[in-house]
Amino acid sequence: MTEASSTDNPTELEIKLVLPDAAFGTLVASPLLAAGASGPPRTQRLVATYYDTPEHHLLRAGMALRLRVRSNGARRRSAPAEQIQTLKTQSDGSAFGRGEWEWPVSGDAPDLSLLRDTPAAGLLPEGATLAPVFRTEVEREVRRLQLDGAMVELALDRGVLRAGEQAELLREVEMELESGSATALYRLAAALHAEVPAAVMTGESKAARGWRLALGHPAKPVKADDLAFDEAVSAEAGFRAVVASGLRHLLANLPAARAGEVEGIHQMRVAIRRLRAALRLFRPVLAPEAERGFEAELRRLGQVLGAARDWDVFCTETLPEAAAQLEEAAPAGAAPTTEAGAPGQGWIAMLRVPAERERAAAQEAVAAELAGPALTALSLGLAGWAEEGAVLAGPGVEPGEPLRDLVPDLLEPLERVVMRRGKRIRRRSIEDLHRLRKALKRLRYGVEFLESLLPAKRTKHYLSGCRDIQEGLGHLNDAASAIETSRKLTAAAGHAELMPALAALEGWAVRRRDEALKGLPGEWKSFRKLRAPF
Repeated sequence: MTEASSTDNPTELEIKLVLPDAAFGTLVASPLLAAGASGPPRTQRLVATYYDTPEHHLLRAGMALRLRVRSNGARRRSAPAEQIQTLKTQSDGSAFGRGEWEWPVSGDAPDLSLLRDTPAAGLLPEGATLAPVFRTEVEREVRRLQLDGAMVELALDRGVLRAGEQAELLREVEMELESGSATALYRLAAALHAEVPAAVMTGESKAARGWRLALGHPAKPVKADDLAFDEAVSAEAGFRAVVASGLRHLLANLPAARAGEVEGIHQMRVAIRRLRAALRLFRPVLAPEAERGFEAELRRLGQVLGAARDWDVFCTETLPEAAAQLEEAAPAGAAPTTEAGAPGQGWIAMLRVPAERERAAAQEAVAAELAGPALTALSLGLAGWAEEGAVLAGPGVEPGEPLRDLVPDLLEPLERVVMRRGKRIRRRSIEDLHRLRKALKRLRYGVEFLESLLPAKRTKHYLSGCRDIQEGLGHLNDAASAIETSRKLTAAAGHAELMPALAALEGWAVRRRDEALKGLPGEWKSFRKLRAPF
């Protein structure tokens, strides 16, 4: 922990695993906790109260302010408890790091004057009153481990989170890097997870869980954060930052996705696409064996989420839109029919029950995947690999080489793939155009990752053009996806009475696809005229 009374930006690099109650004892007994132990474990009782204004100024700014009373187990009755005021902010740019400021205090309420030289300065209105919102009560066992030249503080937390009459159990292990290389921290976390696979990695803080409990709101989906690089940033640091951004995005949406939130699943899928795009962007300078392994696992996870996302879109967007448009096309008072251009909502409504059944099955597959060990293993492995000193192993890459110098070598291969796949676009099959869309998305993500290192005006214009052609290809993909999903439903349904409805839906989707194809050559021509900013 770092005490701050200046404008410095102290951070903590912490990895947290959440455990089911039954697995907590297994982890406590792990021999890994004795390896490298620097002294005996310490026991503490921690009672932390989190504060905010009635208008939730700190919550809206992504900050948490707490007062924590800490008493050591052996000295609890003979020595006064220690009280610490802590301000935490969102990510510091690393995969799991956050800004953190701490001060010893003596009062029974937060001292707002201590926030003067922190990001919270000026955030609270004059005369603001803070009130307690929720609290945690934790029995903590703390160990300091010396591993590969690094010092790690490991804390085993068992306790409860309380917000009014609501309560939630806390069973967590937190590993914080005190000094040395972050690689040792990730290796420890990976080893513990391998021993206790039921442990699930989380990017959600106790404060975030407390707010969900206090407000009674489900977890909210989170979009990816923006990246901004200093011109002198090294290629290694740039790669770590891009990977860290993707992992933050992925894990931030895990609570919403596990709750079945449609947009949470979608954002996890977007995060996986961005991570895959990052690996493809840096592929010319990455060790190929490791990169291929992570790419394969990301692709597999993306397919599980993608299946659920496709059924979500089909049930919540495609069917209602098809029903509305087919109803408009039908003559007034006409009954449902399979005649082209005439079917109405009756046929489409028949598809909802079997479609929702397939959607539920896909959501169950997502829930099983997110509850399993693969996501945690992937996240720890990818973050740890990005921290390796030799992660960039391509020819001609020197240690500490500025990322700016590599930008053309990274982006030009992505652009060449796009241009090759878009050549003679009028003759391309639907499958070819789908591959063009994916290549274009990788190019757009790559430019967005490196945008701060490119000429601002040209880059803005280029990205706008990328989004325009991608939107056209997206309409085409939506129609093709509707056709494919309706055919899957045909195969799964096995009910003759649904065939007219499925035929009506497919006919509607085919017309949408053909309409999207008409404008594509002109959109492609406009994109080809754009001057790349790299």
